[in-house]
Amino acid sequence: MLRIAIIISLSLLVFYSNINGISIYILDEAKNATCAREMYERGDLVVPTYNGDLRTEKPPLHYYFMMAAYAVSGTTPFTARFFSAFMGVFTVLIVYFFTKHYRNERSAFYASLIMLASLMAGIQFHLSVPDPYLIAFMMLGTLFLYRAWQREHAGYMIAGYTCLGLAFLAKGPIAVMLPAFGILLFFLFRKEFNWPNVKKLAPWWGLLIILIVTFPWYYLVGLKTDGEWLREFFFKQNVERFTSTMEGHGGFPFSAIVILFAALLPFSVFIPQAVIELWKARKYDHFTFFALSCGTAIVLFFSFSRTILPSYLSPAIPFFAIVLGSYLNRIPERIKQPKNIATALYALVFLTMILPLAAYFGLEQDKGLNHLSHLAFYLLLLPIGAIVALVLYKKNKVERTIYVLAGSFIATFVIIMYVVLPPIDRTNPVYHSRKILEAYAPKIYYYERMNAAYAFHYGKVIPRIPSETVLDSLLRADPEALIISRKDKLGDLLQNKPAVEVFRRKDLFDLHTTIIFKGRPKEGQGLVSDK
Repeated sequence: MLRIAIIISLSLLVFYSNINGISIYILDEAKNATCAREMYERGDLVVPTYNGDLRTEKPPLHYYFMMAAYAVSGTTPFTARFFSAFMGVFTVLIVYFFTKHYRNERSAFYASLIMLASLMAGIQFHLSVPDPYLIAFMMLGTLFLYRAWQREHAGYMIAGYTCLGLAFLAKGPIAVMLPAFGILLFFLFRKEFNWPNVKKLAPWWGLLIILIVTFPWYYLVGLKTDGEWLREFFFKQNVERFTSTMEGHGGFPFSAIVILFAALLPFSVFIPQAVIELWKARKYDHFTFFALSCGTAIVLFFSFSRTILPSYLSPAIPFFAIVLGSYLNRIPERIKQPKNIATALYALVFLTMILPLAAYFGLEQDKGLNHLSHLAFYLLLLPIGAIVALVLYKKNKVERTIYVLAGSFIATFVIIMYVVLPPIDRTNPVYHSRKILEAYAPKIYYYERMNAAYAFHYGKVIPRIPSETVLDSLLRADPEALIISRKDKLGDLLQNKPAVEVFRRKDLFDLHTTIIFKGRPKEGQGLVSDK
């Protein structure tokens, strides 16, 4: 009971850390949270829109959860992220209880700590995006299918395919393709890909169950948008993302492996020896090898994708957490501790020393953030934890080594959320221009492009100015209106217009600069900038 109490407490601490204290600013967060708000305000459960326009990037499951939170407590960063954090807690509990059932309680405890120590997992389950829902339901569905295969139990099979159907409603075909690939690898690696094993999983019934869960919404959205949503989502957002680089999110050879390694720090330094040992035990350690197969399938799949983001590898985190948790649990059983673990810890010390330095120089290079470069020193807790862990391991205190590593990364994440990110977040242009929007603008428009977060924070649709001719007419007809745009889209346009710039600030973590202008200034009003 003590271990599960610790896991639940740490999960709540990590995933709910300051979820209301950091603004909705990141592009995907802003679009998803705004889309859910617009659907909620219209009472529409079918057609997703962002700023009044059809949004085809994502299916609706996460919108429904956000809409439920909005209905209870309004549209805020907290409500937009509440169920994402809940999915984080839920996923950790899935890892814990399945690992405890098939391995033992200590392996389950370690696996849960490994997932909680992952900075990427902490960030992912903080965001109002579909990935937390994909991870939770795909993980649960896949493990239910494993249980169905072991026990030939129809109930687990139905539950597994139902969960995969929900994951399909969260992210699309990838929610079914990745588990199918993982299960295939499991059978192929064990040389057990045969009809009896396929029959146990009854994929024909699985496809029917997934269809029952997903078809109503996909049919209705196709009907209400004359097929546009279906065409855009399946062909552009899925096929094109896999076969071509989109939005500048290309990768490099082995980028998926590098991303996974970074995502699972500090425990990823043990992946090579864990995988080698598990490969030798694949014939009898079914459950852990199943987790490895599913995690490997995700890495392999995105190794061939032309578009890749760090978040794409996040579904692999809980699977590899199980693998690493089982491996670390076996270390104390050995009479002589392997030297390669000490070598891995030395490597970890080096890597964690680089992190605060990289953060410091990264902040220093950004003119809008260089005054906050001192915040990088909070990351020094990471190398301190790695050094203490190395000393403990040298003294043969393996369990304390694991706790120190997990504790230092968990504590660092909480510090990042409460201390480091808030002042950085407050440098974004949406935060800085909020008073201008409130004080001077009964009407707000945008020209060409705008920071996506404006639509969420303004709380209503911001009309788009479709052409320069319409812009000229608006400036003359309604000079008090504010127009949001971007420097690269405006160029020298304002020099020849009856307009005045009232705000300019570089976008956070971006090369673009937000500009706000109007037809004529009010008395005493001038340029507001980040200088």
